[in-house]
Amino acid sequence: MNEMNRSRMFKVMGENIRNHRMKQLQTIEELAEKANLDDKNLGEIERGKGFHISTCYQISRALGITVEDIFAGVDEVLTTDDE
Repeated sequence: MNEMNRSRMFKVMGENIRNHRMKQLQTIEELAEKANLDDKNLGEIERGKGFHISTCYQISRALGITVEDIFAGVDEVLTTDDE
């Protein structure tokens, strides 16, 4: 995976996290506390900064969603870039 695809993938994932957080009317600080993360770090993740799969799991658990929910739309971005 090239760096451009990697960057787009994390941007989509960050947007998914933000959308689920906002649907639940949670602040970044509230979700960060539930996920045992620093709120600044979570803000960076929502803006597309890369993160480890273990962090993805922590966030999904804190939101009550699946890891697949966080990855939603990633395949479309990567498939479009491959064409």
